[in-house]
Amino acid sequence: MSKVTIKDRDIADKDFLTTFAKGLEVIKSFNEETPTLTVSELANKVGLSRAAARRFLLTLSKLGYANQNNGQFNLSARILDLGYSYLASLNFMDRVNPIIEQVARDLNESCSITVLEDKEIVYIARASRNRLVSMNLQIGARLPAYVTSTGRVFLSGLSDVQLEAFFEDEPCPKLTVHTKTAKQTIAEIKKVRAQGYCLVNQELELGMSSLSVPVYNRNNQLMLALIVSCNALSISSDEMLQRILPVLQAASKEIALVLP
Repeated sequence: MSKVTIKDRDIADKDFLTTFAKGLEVIKSFNEETPTLTVSELANKVGLSRAAARRFLLTLSKLGYANQNNGQFNLSARILDLGYSYLASLNFMDRVNPIIEQVARDLNESCSITVLEDKEIVYIARASRNRLVSMNLQIGARLPAYVTSTGRVFLSGLSDVQLEAFFEDEPCPKLTVHTKTAKQTIAEIKKVRAQGYCLVNQELELGMSSLSVPVYNRNNQLMLALIVSCNALSISSDEMLQRILPVLQAASKEIALVLP
């Protein structure tokens, strides 16, 4: 999960509310590794005094966004309201969801839609099928852009200068034996620009391949990326390009018609 980073230039900005930013950091400190936190644990994790950490947690609790039990705090279901506010603002999704559902039915593979946020892609819609892909890719899931097919689709929209800048401080850790280096990844992204799709084979997780295409709005702005993830042991890359790519490309054009 990405971390809210408060920079010196932000603090110096008179319009920047440091306390609000810290509050977001507190919320995001609850994750899969730390679903519950004590005051001391939160203070150490976020860099707060114990008194400040306690005030943040008690405020979240009083607003209904956190639960407390014997000194342990965890987020409540009400926190989902924040995410649903974003999804509700995407007022075109009620017309997009049936399209990806149809793709999933036609291919018998899970189909999803992602957006790019900083250096990560975020899943905002998904039509699931019970296939042998172990990674949990539900709505809200985040993955590093450099090693995902949808991430590379989004990065293909950057100029060469922007692309080099993106990878200047991107460590690009090797996640599997197939993960490409930063230099190789940049070359792959430039290929995506020319071919209009991206296929990633087992670079993120062994046994998982994914194929993505861009979705543009009527002003030719890249807004979304459409992805199908498959078990690499069940379908070859060539078969993905022959069988899945045409379906994704047709769905991309259909989605484009309902975008604002």
